[in-house]
Amino acid sequence: MEKKIKVAIYSGTVPSTIFIENLIDGLSRIGLNIYIFGKKQSPAIKPKPNVKYILVPNKWVNKLGFILVQAISLIVKNPRRFLKLVSYHDSKLKNNYKDKINWFIRTLPVVNNLPDIFHIQWAKSLEEWIFLKDIFDTKLVLSLRGSHITYSPLSDERLAKNYVAHFPKVDCFHAVSLAIANEASKYLSIEKDIKVIYTAVDFEKLDRFRRTNRNVIKKFRFLSVGRYHWIKGYHYALTALKNLVDDGYSCDYSIIAHDKPSEELLYLTDYFDLKKHVNFINCKNQKEVYQYMKISDGLLLPSVGEGIANVVIEAMFIGLPVICSDLSGMEEIIIDEDNALLFESRNSKDLESKMKKIIDLKKEQKDKIVKNARSLIKKNHSLDRLSMEMKELYKNLT
Repeated sequence: MEKKIKVAIYSGTVPSTIFIENLIDGLSRIGLNIYIFGKKQSPAIKPKPNVKYILVPNKWVNKLGFILVQAISLIVKNPRRFLKLVSYHDSKLKNNYKDKINWFIRTLPVVNNLPDIFHIQWAKSLEEWIFLKDIFDTKLVLSLRGSHITYSPLSDERLAKNYVAHFPKVDCFHAVSLAIANEASKYLSIEKDIKVIYTAVDFEKLDRFRRTNRNVIKKFRFLSVGRYHWIKGYHYALTALKNLVDDGYSCDYSIIAHDKPSEELLYLTDYFDLKKHVNFINCKNQKEVYQYMKISDGLLLPSVGEGIANVVIEAMFIGLPVICSDLSGMEEIIIDEDNALLFESRNSKDLESKMKKIIDLKKEQKDKIVKNARSLIKKNHSLDRLSMEMKELYKNLT
């Protein structure tokens, strides 16, 4: 009988990002023993087969009790592990009282349930978990995703040095795109296995939001989804929108994010006289985001730095035509004018021309692009494919 691999996934918060939740769903279906560690968020957690959640309490009075229970449990089950953990803390870490408590809150439950493989979802947190390799020789897998690789180490010298110091200790890397893998390799002094496994989407869940209405559009509704950060390139989209409106095109632009719009975006919206055309939306949950996708006419990804954006994959499956910048990550899945439209990154004039093109496309042309996009996502971005490729990655380490 094949031994079940015990995998721990750490993301910081539970539930976490769509990518991590889809990964958990996929792995639970194929029978791996999955342990999820993190701080509980407000949404209710639905039980999944083969998945055990160990959640850190939010209130301080509960945290002290949590530490006590975890410490006693570890001392009883494996006192040597407990002594190693305490000794490591005393020799390596010099924190204040509050930081010490938070460190033990995060680490004690993991050491209490020491996995075969510890899968870290955010590169910035690798330094905190490297002790699992140093003192317990736990296999470490690190996901390479988004800003943690593309620009954070460029602006943070200390972070870049940590990557150089700790990346060689990681047993295997998982990258969401070839472009991200190439960026991460800059911080490796020795050759390491970097496995590219593309993100997946839940087809069953997204099918409920599939766009099927292709009637004549009176006002074209563009949509972007993502935090208000300079790397998202929204100012290029607003500049392009201004020119479209001036040229007589009837269109609106909505941006969905969890934070508040920056002063720059508010200023540009006012300066370009676009208040009647721009909406800044704060959605309560992911379901609302998908509902906006369903009623929109085109998704814009004007970013100046991405791996492969989840929102593009979701939009392509739902049937929302996509326009995105020609970043190396996005070019791995997009063929210009075949399954989406690409524009030159940071070039608002080129974005403007692609926005005009998507508005002016005949229904047959637009339907073909949408069909090709959906076919690509169904072929390469299923939960089954993600889980089987990740399972193979884990098996190769044990």
